Amino acid sequence: MIYLDNSATTFPKPPGVIRAVNSAVRQYGFNPGRGGYPQSVRTAKAVYDTRSAVKDFFGVSGEENVIFTSGYRNKGRSQKGRSCGHFFDGA
Repeated sequence: MIYLDNSATTFPKPPGVIRAVNSAVRQYGFNPGRGGYPQSVRTAKAVYDTRSAVKDFFGVSGEENVIFTSGYRNKGRSQKGRSCGHFFDGA
């Protein structure tokens, strides 16, 4: 298992990270996969593309093995019942 939690300890954020987060909030502030409206579809594609890029970068066997959580409190819930996987905590 790989578990990354960068936001909890990194300050100040590099300018490039601030720009990327700002852009993502403006472009993808919709629920992915929760509707057929264009913004939701675009956000779902961005999540899938990111999951695929992470999979390739770390050599994970499939996108379904890359799980994003919203924070440490969700880590245990995400891992429950899974024997292996890769967890990336961006919160």
